[in-house]
Amino acid sequence: MSIAVDPAGPGPVLLVGDIGGTNTRLAFATLAADGFRLDALSRHATPEDLPALLSRQLDGRKVDIVALCGAGPLRDDGSLKLSNNPCLLDPAAIAKATGARQVIIVNDFEAIAQAVPALQPADLREIQTGVGHASAARLIIGPGTGLGVASLIAHDGDWLVLPGEGGHVDLAPVDDAEVEVFLKLRARHGPLCVESLLSGSGFAKLHAALSGGPMLEPPDIVVAARSGDAVAAQAMQMFARWLGRVAGNAALTTGARGGVWIAGGIVPAWGADFDRAAFRDGFCAKRGFEQWLAAIPVQLIIHPQPGLIGLARLGAAAISTNFAGHKHIHGVMP
Repeated sequence: MSIAVDPAGPGPVLLVGDIGGTNTRLAFATLAADGFRLDALSRHATPEDLPALLSRQLDGRKVDIVALCGAGPLRDDGSLKLSNNPCLLDPAAIAKATGARQVIIVNDFEAIAQAVPALQPADLREIQTGVGHASAARLIIGPGTGLGVASLIAHDGDWLVLPGEGGHVDLAPVDDAEVEVFLKLRARHGPLCVESLLSGSGFAKLHAALSGGPMLEPPDIVVAARSGDAVAAQAMQMFARWLGRVAGNAALTTGARGGVWIAGGIVPAWGADFDRAAFRDGFCAKRGFEQWLAAIPVQLIIHPQPGLIGLARLGAAAISTNFAGHKHIHGVMP
């Protein structure tokens, strides 16, 4: 990546932020001729007044670019309203509060997709062995506060990020056990999309449907499963299998023979308790395409801040190509 900076002087400074439905992570990304580094990482409860938080974070420090991602779709005016939080990412308000010359706003899984080519083996854990096709599409998907989906498409020797809202497609049960749970969830919560189940709150709803009891906090369900609670263990297994089904559907839709990367906060937190076999069962169970899907490598992203890495890469690309130009850019892989 070529970065237009003076090697003898300080590089441009970015403020990058991953604005989630629950938590916001901020850091400074200092660019130099040999890349960038993330400094002063901080974590906050996601506020309604984001410009005020960013201004406090700067504390008088000058910044050239603010690059933010959020869990929601980008609007036509360049703003982004979080799907599961009142917070609004408004580029005009952010530019005014921070004094930045350029503001970049993208979907959170677009930012994670930007990071995928930069991730190292230590940042990943294998879920399914396979050999990715070098020029084929890549899929990034994962549950957290919601369910994020994005893809990478090869184009002219580069990668284009295609953000999406795959978390809001319809939830489809396949076997009898899933149909039973689906009917209970629909009766209690109304129409269901995939993130109605494949999210933190969805996991709690799934467990309550299986147990017939009240909703528990997701970490408490995991602790119960580790202590031998059969219903909690069943909820974790069903969650993994259903995630596999949804990821397999998305891989078929996008032709993601280049690989699948699982992101989000839930699966990495489960660690060894994530049922990889159940995930693979759901992922590959597509009639006539079992072997096609079984050949796709699936990796779990365990890097703690992939979104910030992706935003720093976007900022570096903006400095290289368009620093004095537009106020907003969309996600083209540098």
